[in-house]
Formats: sequence, C-alpha cells, structure tokens
Amino acid sequence: MADGRYENHHHGWYRFPMHYTEGKDEVRDGYFNDCGWTAVRFSERQVREQPEACIDLLRQVVSRLRGTSDELHCQVTPEQRWTQQEAVKMEKDLVREKRLHIQSFGMPDYRKDEVEEMLAAQVAVSI
Repeated sequence: MADGRYENHHHGWYRFPMHYTEGKDEVRDGYFNDCGWTAVRFSERQVREQPEACIDLLRQVVSRLRGTSDELHCQVTPEQRWTQQEAVKMEKDLVREKRLHIQSFGMPDYRKDEVEEMLAAQVAVSI
C-alpha cells in the first residue's frame, strides 16, 4: 500500500508550522512502514509546479509494490525540507498564499493565539 502525502510548511487556517525537519514526520512514516505502507511525500510546490511528474512517480511506486515493475525514475525536482524556523518565516512572508495566488485560506486571518482564545471562550460558554 502507498500513502501519498502533500506537504506544506504551515497550516492554512491556523498558521502553525508543519512538516519541518524537527517534526514527527519520520515517526509517522515509521509507523506506516511498520504497517506495510510506503509513504511518498511531495511538497506543495512540487505538486503545484510538477503535477505530472508527481503522478508518474506515484504510478511507478504502485507498480513496484505490485511487483509489475522494478523501475523507479523520479523526475520530480527535489526540494530541501524546511526547519521550524524557516516554516515560521515562510508563514509570516505569506509564501503559500503568494504561490497559490490567493489572499487567504477562507478563514478570517486570525493568529494562532487568537484562535486558541476564541476556542477557549466558546468552551467556557458551552459549559
């Protein structure tokens, strides 16, 4: 089984850093591998700029897992994984929004601490 992952450096709505080198992706991949899965990760940039190459690589991985082919020729341009500090900077610089040509991800532009305060207030009201 294959698990294709679309990675980005911060959550669109809540803005917290994700998938950085000091994160838990390796732990998650290890779990999937232990369960018989193969994890294939693509960055948002790779999927956006090279969709056919990403699809082709996934097809090759599936063929290899099925035993119908031994070939694996990756045409996807490698992208260095980012650190947590780089992810925070990219979030502040609105890198994802610029790449996707959008102003926001549809949720009001709240900061993470504002969202946590609003959620805490809602919980307090409902109790």
